[in-house]
Amino acid sequence: MIELHGRERRVARALFEASPPGAHGSLAAGLSGEFGRLWVDHAKTPAVALLHLDFYFLAGDPRSSAAREVVTSLTRPIAVLAGPEWEPLLREHFGDTLETYQRTEFGQAPRDLERLTSFASALPAGYRLLRVGGADDVERLGAFDRDLVGNFHDATHFLSDGFGWAIEYDGEIVAGCSSFTRVGDLVEIEIDTHREHRRRGLALATGSAL
Repeated sequence: MIELHGRERRVARALFEASPPGAHGSLAAGLSGEFGRLWVDHAKTPAVALLHLDFYFLAGDPRSSAAREVVTSLTRPIAVLAGPEWEPLLREHFGDTLETYQRTEFGQAPRDLERLTSFASALPAGYRLLRVGGADDVERLGAFDRDLVGNFHDATHFLSDGFGWAIEYDGEIVAGCSSFTRVGDLVEIEIDTHREHRRRGLALATGSAL
């Protein structure tokens, strides 16, 4: 497989047109050349492509020899986003360890700013909402959950092109919502809450703030 960089990745765009719904933000980021890594079986006329952000996207013809090479290279526990035509090959390699999850695409967020503000401010006692505004904040958010900032090259990249909100409890970040990737005005959102602090409206608050 050949790794593509920058604008070279555009050659793989057509392979991802049939990808499952709800992933256009991540795909746009990967194909832009600014996020993740992308490999193809041929630099000019690829039949198979593999995009890696914090999970993998498989695209192209699963019947090709390159497809088998790609799947067998995925040897550790991972998440893979691929259409149903890839499932037989994935099951052949991973067997019963392969688990299938439903990915859901949501509609647009409500544009009622008063309602969103009320969600963002309705926190239980002891919790504090803060905007990620400095390198230390980015580092703390990444320490809480790497996926919230991990697709950016570093804190400078995140602060110039990304954005995020976090919630503190007793001085520790326990929830966050950030731009998982961003290409222009197209943003993929990541929201995470510490297991011990769930069901308290923290994800709703950070998502509303963002």
